[in-house]
Amino acid sequence: MATPRTAEEKLAIVEHCMDLEREGGDIQAYLYSEHYYTPRATWHNIQREYLHRKPYERTDGKPTKKGDENMVILTDDQRMEAVTLAIEGKNPKTYLEGLGCPDPEQTWYRIRQWCKDKRPDAFEKLPTKGKRYEKPKAEELPVVKIDGPIRIETPEANKVEIVEKPEKPKITQPVQYEKFTVREVEGLFGRYRRSDVTTTYIDFENVDEGLDVMSYTIPQWRAFIEELKHAAQVLGVEL
Repeated sequence: MATPRTAEEKLAIVEHCMDLEREGGDIQAYLYSEHYYTPRATWHNIQREYLHRKPYERTDGKPTKKGDENMVILTDDQRMEAVTLAIEGKNPKTYLEGLGCPDPEQTWYRIRQWCKDKRPDAFEKLPTKGKRYEKPKAEELPVVKIDGPIRIETPEANKVEIVEKPEKPKITQPVQYEKFTVREVEGLFGRYRRSDVTTTYIDFENVDEGLDVMSYTIPQWRAFIEELKHAAQVLGVEL
């Protein structure tokens, strides 16, 4: 359970985190010592809510060491050089590795986000996985309403075929709305946010708890749900 804190206490924690960041200290360890049991997600939440940083500007809160990614500050010209290489079909990660970035994959991800925000003209030219297809015009699409199984009678031997109603397509990527990618939704109990770093995380932020956030990978959330169901059964409740 999160520790209740006043607004002044939360601001003091934020200020101490900023001091640690300037000194290259371990922000995650500090937040854990303050009883934030998901320190990585809590630090990301602080950067978003209090420091108003964009996703590509946020750090992971780990202590900085010589050669660490947090110590490599790229200029806009260097970012654009990486973007230009990618547009030309070359590997920008090799260039970033030569600049001293120990995790070129993560650095390239942040550059793409920066380019999307600051240079949308160049972002449109970046290669993507898979081919883009133009959407068919509305008048070319047949309008079919399906409320249940369909009976199709064929003239051949008066056969009757039953065609089941097609299943609703599954959502496997964040919803796209116009030119926006939806990565956060809010429900009755709090906010749910998807973040992709080295793997995919789902962060749950209880709107009543302040800074504390539950952040797990997809396998961890599945294990958590199974454990919750089992715990409820032991307590005599069926979920």
